[in-house]
Amino acid sequence: MNKLKIKRLLLKNNFQLVKAPHKGLDICQDIIEFLPDVDIKVIFDVGANVGQSAAEYAFWFPRASIYCFEPSKENFSQLSRNIASHRRTAAFQLALGSESGTGVMEVNKNIGVMSRLRTLSGDSPSSNGDNELTKITTITEFCKEHSIEKINYLKIDTEGHDLEVISGAENLLKEKKIDIIEVEAGMNPMNDWHVSYQSIQEKLALYEYYPFGFYEQVHEWPTNQKILRRANVAFIPLSL
Repeated sequence: MNKLKIKRLLLKNNFQLVKAPHKGLDICQDIIEFLPDVDIKVIFDVGANVGQSAAEYAFWFPRASIYCFEPSKENFSQLSRNIASHRRTAAFQLALGSESGTGVMEVNKNIGVMSRLRTLSGDSPSSNGDNELTKITTITEFCKEHSIEKINYLKIDTEGHDLEVISGAENLLKEKKIDIIEVEAGMNPMNDWHVSYQSIQEKLALYEYYPFGFYEQVHEWPTNQKILRRANVAFIPLSL
């Protein structure tokens, strides 16, 4: 049986042949394989939801301190329970942004992962319906408060608030105090829910951070189109 027939047989049974090492399948594996000099000691999981990513990080980087940020009350409650057994993982009911203040989380009770920060203000806005008030701080301020000098791996998944999170880490970015940044990016120009890949790439290029890999590519499931809706894109500095 030739290689092509074997490949077709494997694909039919949900297996795949890849050349090794092959980047883009799992970011944690890629960090270990392609960035061996990066010692993952501090991880920020911004938009941690109920702890799915945190569990992966605890498995792959057992010596790392993992800081999970989740402003939604319901998600934060589940997150706290799910990470209880991970002694190096801590949860904070906070939103991270470009400046400190108070925000309003627009909560989707049907799809909790799609809750998003709608308002950023120094005042305290009123909440309506399923909306929730939340405290906002910046990555820079949080690091100063907790004596964190460097972030080795920053994951951002905030459903459209990602550029504000990045702006709140400006000092760390300028000093290259963040090794790896993974951001959920919109790949379809018609996708108005996620921040576009172009906007994120242009923002991070200002600090000389460039793409390292693309992960979890998702097609346009709301319309069932085959074009990409979003992907998680990892960036690293040229100096790494």
